[in-house]
Amino acid sequence: MKTIGIFLLLTGFMLVFAEPAVAQCSLCKGAVESNMKGGGGLARGLYNGILYLMTFPYAAAGLITYFWYKNSRKNKEKQEQVSAILQKRLKEQI
Repeated sequence: MKTIGIFLLLTGFMLVFAEPAVAQCSLCKGAVESNMKGGGGLARGLYNGILYLMTFPYAAAGLITYFWYKNSRKNKEKQEQVSAILQKRLKEQI
């Protein structure tokens, strides 16, 4: 429950202060706009760079989620096997 509270607090903090963070990119925006007026391809390169940098965090999160899920399934199967063995032994004792 504490983790959910921290998550909601951080999400709210990010939403409240998101607007000033957008203003920090005015130099990049100005450079791209002036380059596009001149017929340059800076905007496409910037876009590709953003996609490239965005790929790795999503891939890492996906791998972590996959291994977590795989490990949790393995643990669940072990618990089910132990439970079945214990139930079988209890029935034999009775």
